[in-house]
Amino acid sequence: MAVLPPANAPWRANLLTLHTRVLPPSASCGDAYALFAADPELPGLAIIDGDQIAGSIDRHSLLSTFARPVVRDVYERRPIALLMDRAPLIVDPDTSISELSERIGRDKPSALMSGFIIAENGRFIGMGSVLEILRLQVEESRQRGLELEAARAEAVRADAAKSQFLANMSHELRTPLNAVIGFADIIQSEMFGSGEGAWRRYKDYAADIATSGRFLLDVINDILDLTKASAGKTELREDRMSATALLISVERFFRERARAAGVALETRLPREDIELWADETKLKQVLLNLVSNAVKFTPSGGRVIVSAALKADSELELAVADSGIGIAETDLDRIFEPFTQVDNSLSRHHAGTGLGLPLARSFVELHGGTIGVRSWPNTGTTVTVLLPAGRVLPAEPIRKAV
Repeated sequence: MAVLPPANAPWRANLLTLHTRVLPPSASCGDAYALFAADPELPGLAIIDGDQIAGSIDRHSLLSTFARPVVRDVYERRPIALLMDRAPLIVDPDTSISELSERIGRDKPSALMSGFIIAENGRFIGMGSVLEILRLQVEESRQRGLELEAARAEAVRADAAKSQFLANMSHELRTPLNAVIGFADIIQSEMFGSGEGAWRRYKDYAADIATSGRFLLDVINDILDLTKASAGKTELREDRMSATALLISVERFFRERARAAGVALETRLPREDIELWADETKLKQVLLNLVSNAVKFTPSGGRVIVSAALKADSELELAVADSGIGIAETDLDRIFEPFTQVDNSLSRHHAGTGLGLPLARSFVELHGGTIGVRSWPNTGTTVTVLLPAGRVLPAEPIRKAV
């Protein structure tokens, strides 16, 4: 079965079902008739002289001739060369179906009945018919219809996802922004007076303003980073870095947050330090996003494990495993899509823009790596990042003191 071309690519003559039965010019008309009688699907026969295409004979012409009894007696034993078309339509297999249809109408209208020959550099490949063109055009129309329907469905899905994203974002942006404006108004109007006690309260409100401002900045940075990654504008700033140091810094960042949430945070370091050639900032952001999700979606009393290990094929495996709420199998394919969150804005219980995983995947793929998720509802989730062996550097030799 021919491989169909991708969307918007022209369909060509090499997709047609071709008939390859041939006869030499010396074959008799009776030989041709016998072949047509034996194969009702055969539209015509190419007449090949050595390695040259001498002409063709089509079913309709020969059967019409043989339908007259006297004429049949005259031609049945005579060479097929007497009845063949010496100037058949010959086209290249790379000819598009639309161009082939135009050539039949312009150069050889009789090919509507007699068919046409497909040849490459003069070498016979097969004989096609207008019925085959119609069959292929119907299949092309059907496939294009399916592609258009798939594109329409994808556009509807993307539009719904963006609408959902904007609904979520309005919550994520308005909440801290309202806090900033509200606390700023309290400070500006000196609502609690101007005494020492009031200023202590104002100082606390100023800290809340700073916290809300940093959250807003993080959200905006995530959006900008994802936009740059989608546009292919993100560049890596690569240097030698330590996998051990990366895990330690991530553990230090989340230590207090995990303790406050009642989640045990465990870091499993490799036995020997593994050094990489990578963008440390981007890999740190990957792990920060993954650990942030793990801590956020793990109930009190649960556990989050962050680990690094060198696999047998020298790939580096970074993993974040939690005992949290998990993800349903039907949602696993969607969690890396931008503008998509598994929970809707009404039912979700955890704040967040839903951009962490799409960003993590973008940064991992920039390093030539892969990211995968295994999850079980109410059991936990494990996210695994694999960085290629080419990113792992050989250990530097120990320099002896002179």
